[in-house]
Amino acid sequence: MDAGKYFGTFRACYGIKDAIILNHAPVGCNWGTMIYGTSQNLNDLRMSSSIMHEQEIVFGGENTLKETLISMDANYDTVKNPLLVLLVGDIPSIIGDDVSGIVEDVEIEKDYVIINAEAFKGDAKKGYEDGLLKLYSLISKNFDEKIERKNKINKINNKKDTKKDTSINSINLIGLCIDDYKIEADLKEIKRILKEFNIDVNCVLSNCTYSEFLNSPNADLNVVIGQGFEFAKIMQKEHDIDYVSVNYPYGIEGTKKFVKSIISKLENNRYIDEESFESKYNSLVDYEPYKRVSVYMNGLYSVPVSIIGDFKAESMAEFLNQELGMDIEVVAHYGEDYKTDVLSSYSTIIFGSSFEKGLSNDLDIPLIRYTYPVFDNVSLSDNIPYAGINGALCLVEDILNSALSRCGKFKYKI
Repeated sequence: MDAGKYFGTFRACYGIKDAIILNHAPVGCNWGTMIYGTSQNLNDLRMSSSIMHEQEIVFGGENTLKETLISMDANYDTVKNPLLVLLVGDIPSIIGDDVSGIVEDVEIEKDYVIINAEAFKGDAKKGYEDGLLKLYSLISKNFDEKIERKNKINKINNKKDTKKDTSINSINLIGLCIDDYKIEADLKEIKRILKEFNIDVNCVLSNCTYSEFLNSPNADLNVVIGQGFEFAKIMQKEHDIDYVSVNYPYGIEGTKKFVKSIISKLENNRYIDEESFESKYNSLVDYEPYKRVSVYMNGLYSVPVSIIGDFKAESMAEFLNQELGMDIEVVAHYGEDYKTDVLSSYSTIIFGSSFEKGLSNDLDIPLIRYTYPVFDNVSLSDNIPYAGINGALCLVEDILNSALSRCGKFKYKI
């Protein structure tokens, strides 16, 4: 499943927690983004639609857009919701609505940005990249150059002061979304571990307030997780902030690589030394819970599984194969035709999203939901992550329970 550029752009923008989104598109686009985007938080509804019907498709949607803009600007407080994002979908782009002209006529009091997000012009990842790039124009417009100069001077001084080994590094996490499954629990765990290594998270894209977003150029490093590379590149060019690409931190070893890759780019971090890092990291890991179920864990060895997802799929496959010893039958991404491969495989568990429920039913095997979109399962506790050191334990627990619940029900192919 890849819903196209429109969904990717929506996810990049909706992650600005106090922004409001106006979908200038038929009602189906608004419903689709809403049902996937708010399934983990039904109280977070900051979106509306110009609701184009047949009449607007034939005669143009400028009038309904103008009415909706006036209504949204009046009903959403400028202090609580300082940013309006206008997403322009397929139909108004094809029929040529003068969106910029309408917005200028209305004279909106909030900051605003207009983004063309036609679904037929790319996949969801391109939409996310383009959405963040367009949002960057707000940083270049609002960022206080005096603050930037002051922070650059501080960064230079910190680099010179090599004895200052207790200094705190600041990073941005780029590529995450506010509607990712278990995002709050995962972020809490990731921040906890990074804090142990004197690293603070300055901003999470896209899961931040508008002010945090505007403050993102004050970080020491951009950490790109799967998507958001173009945003990181322009930050490198315009604000002299280096970036590093990392995998999603699944598993104990996967999390170690994640943290180690970040620290390798931070010159004044006290754990850049291999021995210091290993000593600190090992002190954070508790293997006792795994030992209590070692017999069950041995049973996971060579168990065939399939993994479907976005950029997280490779990270999950690496954890399952290298840390648990499971056999990976299929690794596939949204947009690819993977159903035949999974159906003809020996898989006994599928790792995917709600869209793989049909496949798991057809094969009569468990589905472990780990990636977007998940709309038939909720994640309420922020203490049950899948990422990080604690996340590895939670994942193993869910995998073992899924397998144990199927005892005596597995079918074997000859």
